[in-house]
Amino acid sequence: MNYRLRALMKKEWQEAFKNKMVLFGITLLPLIFLGFAAFMLLQAKGLPPEAPPETKFILINQTMFYFILLPLIIPLSIAVYAVTGEKEQKSLEPLLATPLTDLELFAGKVLAAAIPGVVISWLFFGLFLGVASLLVTPDLVLTVLAPPWLLAIFLLSPLVAIFTVTVSMLISSRMSDTRAAYQLSSFAVLPVVIPIFIFGLKEALLSLGLIALEAGIVALVDLGTVILAAKLFQREQILVRWK
Repeated sequence: MNYRLRALMKKEWQEAFKNKMVLFGITLLPLIFLGFAAFMLLQAKGLPPEAPPETKFILINQTMFYFILLPLIIPLSIAVYAVTGEKEQKSLEPLLATPLTDLELFAGKVLAAAIPGVVISWLFFGLFLGVASLLVTPDLVLTVLAPPWLLAIFLLSPLVAIFTVTVSMLISSRMSDTRAAYQLSSFAVLPVVIPIFIFGLKEALLSLGLIALEAGIVALVDLGTVILAAKLFQREQILVRWK
């Protein structure tokens, strides 16, 4: 990673973290999700002995689903602000006039949005495990440490974050209103998590095969969206569109 890319990422983080929407996404929202996840796990712990085993599976699935949402929501707010937010703040045009290439601009903004989402989701998952070890029995903690969920957290989550960011960059680079770009981007990324959400309502734990299949599909989609977004992210077009 060259120094220009690092400088751009540092600049992106400094500006993005001043935005209230971004700050909410990286601080309060993870705490809220952590609270919900702990509550669902406590519900699983409090099930009576005669309760069907399937009920516990549903609660575990819903508990872990929060940690799939975090790497989707956090990068979304940062990525949308990275283009439309800067346009509103009158700081995008000077940036587009720098010696950075279009590819460096695109890569810097993508990494600056994706990395915090992934790191924060992993951090709060670790915090959740610490809280869970204090609140519930070891067998429940081992349930959330099952291979399918570990694969979802450590492989699927980064892929989801990349997809979220590239789609948001595609949309926000062609819009001038931050709220509209955020809303449209939110709808655009829903297909990534819908399969897991639907399965999470079923009376079974997620399977390793399902997570691996979705990770493979999302990886292919990521490749396509990154190539498309990189081609469409051209400073001349962005400047002309906003004149």
